[in-house]
Amino acid sequence: MRILVIRKMVVVILLASCPGMMLTGCSTSERTNEPVAAPVSGTVTLDGNPIPRAQLLFIDVDATPARTYIAEAVDGKFRGAASAGKKRVEIRAYREDVSSSDAGSPGDVDPQYLPSRYNADSELVVDVGPDGAAALSFAVTSR
Repeated sequence: MRILVIRKMVVVILLASCPGMMLTGCSTSERTNEPVAAPVSGTVTLDGNPIPRAQLLFIDVDATPARTYIAEAVDGKFRGAASAGKKRVEIRAYREDVSSSDAGSPGDVDPQYLPSRYNADSELVVDVGPDGAAALSFAVTSR
């Protein structure tokens, strides 16, 4: 009987201390190596028209390991977040209707249709300040 009472007391003590442990978990100040993300926004045009859909990747230039932040563009406008510092920007836009009739099989067509100078070989660079970067503008061409 006494063992049963002791077990119940241990369970009660553990349950009572759980909320305190959760509250004292990892705070923001303990994660000092985590960069603070700031807002980034702007426009993307393709051949002078708002791009229907695209992904913009903001990739750390000076940080190791490099972090990548992704912003989605819809109807030429994008909004996202990235840490402060120099970022290489990749812009990717994908075909929505790649079918086997396009080139034999779906694997034969790269659904990403922007030239590589805007993505894999991008030399686009922006500097994101501590308060972010608003009104960024990227004018890309299909040729």
